[in-house]
Amino acid sequence: MSWLNLVSFFGIFALCAIAWAGSEARKQFPWKVMLVGIGLQLLVGFWCFSFR
Repeated sequence: MSWLNLVSFFGIFALCAIAWAGSEARKQFPWKVMLVGIGLQLLVGFWCFSFR
């Protein structure tokens, strides 16, 4: 695994943290939607890399 893969992995969470920090209604932030989206993104990423 390359260090660039780790940068991409943590970049997903960094972008979500930036979205949360810029949100006007932090208490109403849709955590479930965000976590499902990250999970789907990771699942598709692992699926794509498994055919490599």
